[in-house]
Amino acid sequence: MRILFLNFGYGTGLDGRMLQYSWKGWRLLHPGTGAEERLAQAVQRLSPDVIGLAEVDSGSFRTASRPQWQSLLGKGYRLAISEKKYAEHSRFRQTPLMSGNAAAILSKERLPESEAFFFSCGAKRLVLRARISEKTELFVVHLALGKETRSRQLSELSAMIRGRSAPEAIVAGDFNTLSGFAELASLLSETGLASANTSHEPTFPFFKPSKEIDFFLHTKGIIPERFETLADPISDHRGLLLDFAD
Repeated sequence: MRILFLNFGYGTGLDGRMLQYSWKGWRLLHPGTGAEERLAQAVQRLSPDVIGLAEVDSGSFRTASRPQWQSLLGKGYRLAISEKKYAEHSRFRQTPLMSGNAAAILSKERLPESEAFFFSCGAKRLVLRARISEKTELFVVHLALGKETRSRQLSELSAMIRGRSAPEAIVAGDFNTLSGFAELASLLSETGLASANTSHEPTFPFFKPSKEIDFFLHTKGIIPERFETLADPISDHRGLLLDFAD
């Protein structure tokens, strides 16, 4: 099975250089479809079975109410689940610039189970879960920028993984581990998760990666056959690709 994860950066196509925000900052309001087209090209080339997306617009004024995964739906993929990344009563859901901020899981085959959870703290709180095979659950996360809040979210994520119903689990996401991989120590020890990125290749920013903040974590029964950070210029994060035998 093959899974692709990408922090899509709301399709702005910015690659993480601060200078870009001065002369391409308008893309934050009007991203266009260039990044969507490059994502579709990467998906066509890589043919993942499941796609996890963070920072994807589910349909706001920025995209003329059209979800940014729309172009994939006619190319062999279906939407398994999407949800806004803010808690149900958050004011950010009502803010025009943020009202479409979401995450999503898409798949080639219909997935039997999927649901959304919310952490108890932080601005962005969303956790998506989907049963991607008889024995494996996929969790997609995007953790807080604040270290203290992120630590609490990691603790709650640990409980979710330990309480899963499937024998195996994969966690894909932007963990925002700005202080380094050591932030994940408790999560890994409590759950038995391991990182597929064994060489700790940096994933952010795209143009000159220096920080490892995007991860595929997996339980012991998942044996990675291939892990790759992608060079496709889609967002300010490197996409991640994971192949494993299921």
